[in-house]
Amino acid sequence: MIHSLLKLRRQMRRLNLSQPWRMVVALVGGTVLALGLAIVVLPGPAIVAIPLGLANLATEFLWARRWLRKARRMVGGSHRRMMQKSQAGAEVQSKGHET
Repeated sequence: MIHSLLKLRRQMRRLNLSQPWRMVVALVGGTVLALGLAIVVLPGPAIVAIPLGLANLATEFLWARRWLRKARRMVGGSHRRMMQKSQAGAEVQSKGHET
């Protein structure tokens, strides 16, 4: 999806429409990101909306790419720790059943 957006961006640059395009991306991505942040306290899938908003903004803005990279690292690190804990718990349970 991001690849097709980047391709569209290159085509729009040839037509000299990059500034209006950036405004549209900022509006759509900013709205999705703001809704995601609001959903943190309201019921809803904030864990989906925030990365979508950042991914949209990352197609045009460097700061959003950096935030998205940081978020991926945080999620990846917590996912690894969670998997290690679940594996350690499974090993303890299996050892308890052997004796």
